Amino acid sequence: MVASSRVLSLLALCGFVLATANLGATFLLKSGNPKDGRAAAPPDFQDCSDCHDQFAVGSGGGTLVIAGPNGSYTPGAVYPMTVTIDRPGSWRWGFEIVALDHLGNSAGLLTPVDNNTQVSVRNGITYLKQTSAGTFNGHGGPVTWNFQWTAPAAGTGPVRFYASSVAGDANFSSSGDYVYDAAYALAEGAGDASVTVQPYNTTPRQGSTWTVPVFVTNSSGGQNQVYLVTRVDLGNGRFYPSTGWLSGPTLVDLPAGANQRIELTHTIPATAPLITASYQAIVGRPPGTLVDLDSFSFTITP
Repeated sequence: MVASSRVLSLLALCGFVLATANLGATFLLKSGNPKDGRAAAPPDFQDCSDCHDQFAVGSGGGTLVIAGPNGSYTPGAVYPMTVTIDRPGSWRWGFEIVALDHLGNSAGLLTPVDNNTQVSVRNGITYLKQTSAGTFNGHGGPVTWNFQWTAPAAGTGPVRFYASSVAGDANFSSSGDYVYDAAYALAEGAGDASVTVQPYNTTPRQGSTWTVPVFVTNSSGGQNQVYLVTRVDLGNGRFYPSTGWLSGPTLVDLPAGANQRIELTHTIPATAPLITASYQAIVGRPPGTLVDLDSFSFTITP
């Protein structure tokens, strides 16, 4: 009986070790080849918190910055671009970025320039993300991924970049990790200003507080001022509120090529109807000049 108990204990221990090894191998596989469709892009805005969900997105004191052309692009031109993440106390990193046109199709060509990034395609959409080497395991922040973007053909119009990233604690699991999202817009040719919305979720609950990050980019060649407002499009020519704006007007004053993040917080009434509608962010100038508009569909839930 003693020998049998020892054998069973050894088998149980081996099973635990194998299970732990398998979990570690699974995590390493994902860290070197993260899921596609997690770049915090429309229509569902899924991001890295799909797996790394211990903390609220944007918490923990970290930052994520997309950098590239100063607000506008020339069709067919090739641009160096970067994604930079930083957070004190993090030691392993990951990201995913996508470039989309106004129809939600891939815009231009994302190309790795070293062994820290790779590209993959899902449902016709191209994503660029880190490799195993590109997790920079054991390195404190900030860390930067470099890549190239070849601008699309003339007539494509505005291009919006969406990215999500992970600042990890290098414990080879999804616990202890923080997630950050960012967006960046480019006008085709000499532009004015653009607006991009990137909500943390598209299913706000009745009686909850709902935060919607908005990015305003100056596509002009000099200092630029626009006003930001938001509203809800209920369909059939109806808006909420029926007069005025959900938020704003908020003056946004940007130097050439700058990109500013603005977090808008809304309270969903406990008696709000359970509807699906469109959230609109608009930049313009009084009395009635529309410069740019971006929107997404959302559903109020119980």
